[in-house]
Amino acid sequence: MRRSVERARIPLAERLAAWHPVSTAVIVLAAIIGLATIPIWATRSANELRTEIETIVEPGRRQADSLTIALAAKTAASQAYAASGDRTYRDSYITYAETARNALQALYPLARAAGPRAAALYRELARSTEQLGQWQGGLINGTISRAEFVENLPVLDSLYDEALEDALLIEQEFVRETAVRRAAIRRMEGLTLLIAVLLAGIAAAGTFTVVRLARRQRRLADQLREGLRAEEALRAELMRVAERRARLVRGFSHDMKNPLGAADGHAQLLEEGLAGPLSADQAHAVSRIRQSIHTALLLLDDMSELVLAESGQLELHWAKTDVVTLTEELLTDYRAAAGGKELVIEPLRAGTVPTVESDPGRVRQILGNVMSNAIKYSPPGGRITVVVETLPADDDGRPGPWVAVRVTDAGPGIPPEKLEEIFAEYTRRAPDETPGLGLGLAISRNLARLLGGDLTVESEVGKGSTFTL
Repeated sequence: MRRSVERARIPLAERLAAWHPVSTAVIVLAAIIGLATIPIWATRSANELRTEIETIVEPGRRQADSLTIALAAKTAASQAYAASGDRTYRDSYITYAETARNALQALYPLARAAGPRAAALYRELARSTEQLGQWQGGLINGTISRAEFVENLPVLDSLYDEALEDALLIEQEFVRETAVRRAAIRRMEGLTLLIAVLLAGIAAAGTFTVVRLARRQRRLADQLREGLRAEEALRAELMRVAERRARLVRGFSHDMKNPLGAADGHAQLLEEGLAGPLSADQAHAVSRIRQSIHTALLLLDDMSELVLAESGQLELHWAKTDVVTLTEELLTDYRAAAGGKELVIEPLRAGTVPTVESDPGRVRQILGNVMSNAIKYSPPGGRITVVVETLPADDDGRPGPWVAVRVTDAGPGIPPEKLEEIFAEYTRRAPDETPGLGLGLAISRNLARLLGGDLTVESEVGKGSTFTL
C-alpha cells in the first residue's frame, strides 16, 4: 500500500526531531534518578565491603596469626618434653595445642567466606597441622616414645615448616583480600564521583535541549497536523477498500455455499437411507463425502473471515492437537482423490512428535489446501510424500521444539522468483492449466501465522515442491 504523499513531504529529520523532547526528557529524568540512587548504591556496596573486612578478613588474619604463634609454641613444648621428660613442658603443650585447635576451628568459616583461594589454603593448612599433631599428640599420649620422637626430629621439623608455611600463606591471603576490598572501595568512590559529575552534566545539557526542541516542536505542529489529516484521509480510503474486499469475499462465499449446501443435503438423504439402504462401505464413503463438503464450507467461511484474519480479529479455538493423528486422517481423506489421478500418497513418515497447543480445525484446513494442490499439480504416476517431524528451531531461528509437516509433490516446480508470489491473493501456480481463484495459499499462510507458525515452500523447477507448515 502506498504511503501518504503529504506525510512524505515532511522531512524525516523534522519528523524525528518531534520526538526528541520526549526522549531528552526521559534522559534528564534518568539522570536525576541516577544522581539520587547511584550514591545510595555505592555507599551500600562500600559498606558491605567494609563489613566483610571487619567481620571476615581481619578476624581471619588474626586467627591465622594466633595459629602461627600456637604452632610454634606447641612445637617447642613438645620438643622440650621429648628432650627432658619434664611434665611442665607436657602441660604447656596441651595448653598450646588447645589454642591451636580453637584457632583452626575459628578459621574454617572465615576462610570459606573469604573466597575459594582462602578455602583451598585452609584445606592444605588443616592437612599439614593434622600430620604434625599426630606425632606430637602421640608423644604426649605415650604411643610414641621420647627416643623415637627425638630420632624423627628432622621429619618433624619438615612437617612443622610445612604447617608454618601454610599458616603464613593463609595469613597473607587474608591480607591480600583486605587490600583487594579496600582498593574496590576506593575505585567505587572514585567512579561514583565521576558518574555523578557526568549525570549532572547530562541533566543540565538535557534540560537545555528539551527547552530548545520544545520550541522547535511548536514550529512543526502545523506540518504534523497536516500530515495527520492526510493520514486520516488515507485511513478512510483503506477502510473503503477493505469494505469492497469484504463484500467481494461475502458474495463469493454466498454463491459457493448454495450448491455445496445442496450437495450436503443429498448426501444426508443417502446417509439416512431415504434412497435405499447402504452397505457399510457405502455409508463410510457418504460420510467421507459429507466431511469433505463440510471442510469446503469451512473454507468458504474462512474466506469470509480473511479480513478478520488480516486485522488479527479472527477467532481461534485452541486445544491440544495431535498433529500425527490429524495428518493420518487427512491422508485417508485424500487417497481416493489421488487414486483417481493415478497418484500414490506414500505412508506417513513421522517420528516422536509432541502434541501442540493449536487450533486443529485450522491446521486441518491448511494441510487440506496443501494436499489439494499437491494432487492438482502432480502428473499421473507421481508420488506424494508427507513427513511429520520435530525441529529444534524454526526458519527464523526461534527456539523450539517446533512440529513441522512437510508435503512434497511431484509437480512441475516453481521458479525461484515466484516462491513468495504464490502466497499472494488471487495468484495461482499455473493459471492457464488449473481452475480456482488463487486464494488458498494466501488464506493458509495467514492462518498459519495467526497460529504462531508459518507456511513456507522449497522448490526446484522440474523436481516438485515441498510445502512446510
